[in-house]
Amino acid sequence: PGNVAQLIAEPDIDGGLIGGAAIDYLNLDRNALETLPPEVASLTGLKWLRLNDNRLSTLPDLSALASLRRIYLRSNKFEAVPEALRALQGLTDIDLSDNPVREVPEWLAAKTGLENLSFTRTRITALPADLTAWRSLLSLQLGELSLPAEEMARRIDALRKASADKLNANTLEQIKREIAEEFVDTVSRNQHTFDIKRFIHQIITAGGSKPH
Repeated sequence: PGNVAQLIAEPDIDGGLIGGAAIDYLNLDRNALETLPPEVASLTGLKWLRLNDNRLSTLPDLSALASLRRIYLRSNKFEAVPEALRALQGLTDIDLSDNPVREVPEWLAAKTGLENLSFTRTRITALPADLTAWRSLLSLQLGELSLPAEEMARRIDALRKASADKLNANTLEQIKREIAEEFVDTVSRNQHTFDIKRFIHQIITAGGSKPH
């Protein structure tokens, strides 16, 4: 955690300063974080933030991260969906699996532009009444929840309303993303060190696709 400020000021491989606006990917998985380092909120160019397997229960104001698209919060101590995510209009992916989250707030159900949500192994027992905004979803993961059959049916219906053309167009993107994420997880566990940000960017942009 204490190295985040140092990272922002370190030179990149071309000799220039990285700087907060230039960092678009940050992996702080498995750092035993109880609070988010304040420097993270200054990374205005950040698009992908990984905070899996920490001890976080709240997030600070992240409204400066207008470019953020993906935030992974798996295996922390969140009892509620962090209010800090509400102001992030560009979010497409949120992973809150393996947290003691008890409900999905109405503001998240009304959030447009979402593509991938995961609440697997949380304590959610019902979904919000209006899921209209979730028609943009490509995946809604609710594994191992105590959801009654009617709630599961509503989840299926919400996904069914997504455009088939959109699903087909995003299939390759999804596959590349899953490969990239699995790779990062493996490297993190083994504590290897090299330029993961650049590697991930190369995978996601393979074949001419551009990251969101």
